[in-house]
Amino acid sequence: MGVQNDVLLDYFDDNSRFADLFNGVLFRGRPEICPEELEEASERYTQREEMRRLINDRQEYRKLDKETMEVIATMTGSRKLMEDLEAYRTSEESYDMCEAMKGIQEEGIEIGREQGIEQGIRGMAELFQELGLPDERIIGKLSEKFSMSRQKAEKMLAGIKK
Repeated sequence: MGVQNDVLLDYFDDNSRFADLFNGVLFRGRPEICPEELEEASERYTQREEMRRLINDRQEYRKLDKETMEVIATMTGSRKLMEDLEAYRTSEESYDMCEAMKGIQEEGIEIGREQGIEQGIRGMAELFQELGLPDERIIGKLSEKFSMSRQKAEKMLAGIKK
C-alpha cells in the first residue's frame, strides 16, 4: 500500500481528525470518541487477542451500517469486503465487524499462501539453474510439478534470469 498508507497514517496522527471521522461514521456524529483519550494502538493493542476482545466487547462495533462498511472496505482495500459490500448494498441488514475482520484475516492468509507458493517455485527454478539444467528442462519440470502452463513457466524463468 506504501504511499497511500503513509498519507493516511500521517493524516490520522491528529487525534481530532481520527475522532471526527469515526464519530461521524460509527456513531452518526455523536461524540463517543474523545480525542484526548486516544492512544497509539500499537502501544496498547499489540496482541491479536486484545484487539479481538475490544471489538467483541463493544456492541457498536458488532453491527455496522452500510456507510461504515463502505469506509472500512475502501480504507482496507480488501477484495473480500468489497464483494461483501456489493451484496450488502441490496440488503437492509447491518454488518458484523467480527465478520469483516475475519474476512480481512482470511484474505491475508490466502495472499500469504499464494506468495509462499510462488516463492517456493522460484526457489526451485533457481536451484535447477544452479545445477545447470537446461531452460527447456526447467520449464518442463515447473509445468509438470506445479500444473502450470508452459507460458507461465517460461515467464517465471525469464523473471529469474533478470
